[in-house]
Amino acid sequence: MQATVPGFKMQIPGLEDRIFPPGTIVLLTARPGTGKSAFAKQFCLEGLKRSERVVAALTDITADSFRKKIGVETSNLDVLDFLLEKPNGVNEISIKMHQLISKTPGRQVRLIFDSLSTLGTMFNPELLSPWLLDQRAKLSKTSAMVLALVIYATGINPPAVTRSLHTFADVVLEMKTDETKEEPERQFRVLKARDISHSSRWVPFKITDSGIEFNAVPANLDQLLLNVDQRISERDRVLATVMFVDIVGSTERATQLGDRQWQGILRGYFGLLRKELNQFRGREISTTGDGMLAIFDRPESAVRCACAARNAVRSLGLEVRVGLHTGEVQLAEGNIGGIGVHIGARVASQASPGEVLVSSTVKDLVSGSGIVFDDRGLRALKGVSEEWHLFAVVSDETRKDDTDAR
Repeated sequence: MQATVPGFKMQIPGLEDRIFPPGTIVLLTARPGTGKSAFAKQFCLEGLKRSERVVAALTDITADSFRKKIGVETSNLDVLDFLLEKPNGVNEISIKMHQLISKTPGRQVRLIFDSLSTLGTMFNPELLSPWLLDQRAKLSKTSAMVLALVIYATGINPPAVTRSLHTFADVVLEMKTDETKEEPERQFRVLKARDISHSSRWVPFKITDSGIEFNAVPANLDQLLLNVDQRISERDRVLATVMFVDIVGSTERATQLGDRQWQGILRGYFGLLRKELNQFRGREISTTGDGMLAIFDRPESAVRCACAARNAVRSLGLEVRVGLHTGEVQLAEGNIGGIGVHIGARVASQASPGEVLVSSTVKDLVSGSGIVFDDRGLRALKGVSEEWHLFAVVSDETRKDDTDAR
């Protein structure tokens, strides 16, 4: 079967390959009427032209309306109508999506989610970020290419959406209408691309019967991107749980004990931390004075390691404070960076002596693990534009299947 509308073409050398390789998660943010639906249509048709399977999860329009917009009847298109078939929660949405994605293993799949902002109005908006993290982890095990749409004009606050973008998408695109022109002008830009951190210039475009056409096409990718900060290979950007540990009152203890005795205690302290890291499959990143930074693939392992480490170092007469957060981090020359690391450090700074404090993202991701939390409320984190909901671990009893959790 051949689709009658041409697939979406970026027309900018190097940019299309950056957006459309298998396994890419593209997130398009726009207000209504800026071209979002035209982009989604062409993303869908390009897949159908290549005989790929397309799965559309809809919360903004009905299945009938979507099929009418696409204008192609084919068995390669599966539509989940969550607008009419009210789901009981985000888990039901996830199960149905992944059932369809896994229906034809080894075959390229394109997933369109329209739209994430509406999902946030259907359920608790605070669930959006952890749910996206979980979806990213699941999608990374497939070759699915994802286009997720966000409409800024609906109930999700832009800061909450932006926070999710950093952890969910490989590519973030924006569309807008410039009303300052004599004739209102639709514009497009790349806010984030797979292996480059940058801001970008707005490029005018128009919607025609043939699809989206740019009015002024840059000669190459470098002419589109401005203020290039750094290049980071895709394999060095990972989703991880960061753990910050430091000793409470270390300066006072060092003064009381003297340098030689204190250094001996520190050696024992770091030895106990590394023993627990090894048991729970954590990775030590760095140490600074009496502190340690480590990362984990699984948030549950991180929480259990943090509690085990806190309990272990008490044998040395030490109390620690621990902070945990799950987000995207950037690996560079043996160290890590990014907003996820920054938030983790700020969470740790809020912890009380002997406390394991986690962000709401961590708490939501370990739901069902048996770990019990105490609500510590919303906290303003230094250097972070919005408040975060924090929780303290109050019970981490080892389960019978704890070995699997590790």
